[in-house]
Formats: sequence, structure tokens, C-alpha cells
Amino acid sequence: MGLSLKIDERALIPRPETEELTEEILAQFRNEKNLDVLDMGTGSGAIAIALSRFLVEPNVTAVDKSPEALELARKNAETNDLSSKIEFRQSDWFTDIAGTYDIIVSNPPYVATGDIAELKEEIKDHEPLKALDGGEEGLVEIKNILQRADQYIKPESGVIFLEIGHNQGEEVRDFAASQNFTDINLLTDTQGNDRIIHGRKGNKHVENCSNS
Repeated sequence: MGLSLKIDERALIPRPETEELTEEILAQFRNEKNLDVLDMGTGSGAIAIALSRFLVEPNVTAVDKSPEALELARKNAETNDLSSKIEFRQSDWFTDIAGTYDIIVSNPPYVATGDIAELKEEIKDHEPLKALDGGEEGLVEIKNILQRADQYIKPESGVIFLEIGHNQGEEVRDFAASQNFTDINLLTDTQGNDRIIHGRKGNKHVENCSNS
């Protein structure tokens, strides 16, 4: 998205799928002002920085459990002249979060533990495993977020956006519905894989969509 980001062993390398996630948020909210945004597991800060740059005067809070990742994210925000626009906070997901948000976004760990060994060497040997490993089925942290996010999303207007694994779409959609999320949309990436899910509080309506 035209941003300069330093990436090292403290955080995942931002990939095209995460850029697509960010672009979907911008497509829906680019012209709305003063949105309250929460970026969960910010890592390098890529999502928070992009939303802070391209949304209209948003209030962005970026959290991560790792103090090392937060240090990297702060440096990247400084590089992009956005240090004063983003609040960085150490938190294990919602543990140290209060209030409600218009947008909650996360690219959480979603690789199944048993699949870690099959990842390319440049990923498994150089990127933080805690940012990759989503438990036995890759869904532990996704479900953790969905179970707790309801109380942090603004009623009616608030939306949650998650990046998910290519084979997780149906299960994540069903779980989101079980956690009282509505208007649930499952989007595919440019490769045709399930990759983004978003939902809100509102009238119950579930769709399959493609962003091709």
C-alpha cells in the first residue's frame, strides 16, 4: 500500500492477503470520519499504519502481547510520520482493552500446529511461531477473539474483520454466527481461497461473496 515498513524476526512479513484485508476495510469505510479502530495483534503495525494513513481522521489503537513487536510497530509508525496518530498498547488480545470500537481487525495466528513443519523455511525459521501457530486446527485464537469481541464492538454499527486460513471459512462463519455476529460475509482472496470474514451486530443475514 505504498508504506515503508521494517520487518525482522519480531513480526510476520505482511503478505498480499493482509493487504487485501486492509483494502476491504477501506472500501467500506474510506469516507467515514473519526472511526474508532482496534488492530489486534498488530505485529509490524502494517494494518494499523495503513488504516491510520488512509481513513479520515481515525482513532486507531494497536495492541500486541509482545513488547518486541510493539517496539517494531512504533518504529514503523515513526517512519511513516504516524506516531501521533496511533496508540500502541501491550495487551493479550482484549485483556487490557476498554470501550467499544467501530472496527476491530486482526490477522491472528491461524496455521494448525501440525502444519507448521510444512511451511517454507523462510517462514518457519525466521518469523515468530507464536504469530503463526493457531493450535490443533488453527482456530484457537480466531475463536478466542470472536468469543470476546462482542462486548467491544459498537452496537449496530461496529464491524469485525479477520484474516483466516484458506480452509477455515465455513467453520469460522458458523462460529461467528454462534457468537451473535450477523451480516456475516466470507470473502475470497485473489487466488480464490477463503481469506477474509467480517460481521457486525444488526439484522441477521449471512452471505458468501467473492472479491474477484
